[in-house]
Amino acid sequence: MSLSLQHGKRTYGELVDSPERIPTNILADRLKRLTGAGIIVSTPYQQRPVRYAYTLSPKGSALGEVLLAFVRWGKQHIPGTVTLNQGPASGASAAPAANARRTRAKRAR
Repeated sequence: MSLSLQHGKRTYGELVDSPERIPTNILADRLKRLTGAGIIVSTPYQQRPVRYAYTLSPKGSALGEVLLAFVRWGKQHIPGTVTLNQGPASGASAAPAANARRTRAKRAR
């Protein structure tokens, strides 16, 4: 999610519509936890209903290089790894990788 924030996503709706397709209950929980940890900052931009814009705090911005290192490692070592602005590392489409993740998640339940 931090990478989504680095790429201009700011609102809950924008984050829900991100290519990562985070389920809404997990997204809401992560936003609360990241805000509580001081990694992101939430600022109300609408009062009724209250809606928030999310930005990285200085602490969260400092994670950027660490997260990019994970992305580079994944693209090199895990076939099908994709980034927000590039295609898969192995030339495969992103859809099978996303479907495989969802299938593994369902089996884990």
